[in-house]
Amino acid sequence: MVCMASKKENAQVLVSLPEALEILEQREKDGDFGYEQTLALDYLKKFSKTSVSSAEKARKQLQELGISEKTSVSMINVMPTDIMQVKQILVNEKSGAEPETAEKAFAVLDAARKKDE
Repeated sequence: MVCMASKKENAQVLVSLPEALEILEQREKDGDFGYEQTLALDYLKKFSKTSVSSAEKARKQLQELGISEKTSVSMINVMPTDIMQVKQILVNEKSGAEPETAEKAFAVLDAARKKDE
């Protein structure tokens, strides 16, 4: 999970890896870039597993299932490949105790992954 702070505001916002990648690519174009940002950009290029649009859609759908924003972002970043991984991520969620929630969440993530292949 990535928490990014805006330059203009002191607010922090949870963003997924694909969203962070998009933000850093824009900052790189603007020329406002340092060594740490270069390392972060390299990491994000290697480990982002979906597009920004797919990540945003998946995040919205996961939250509609009653999954918290923090857990939704974590799931998008990890992009579990089987139902057991989803259940492990959902272990601390109130709605995660229901088997249907894990199955629906896995279906959402699987659809987001397949759109980008």
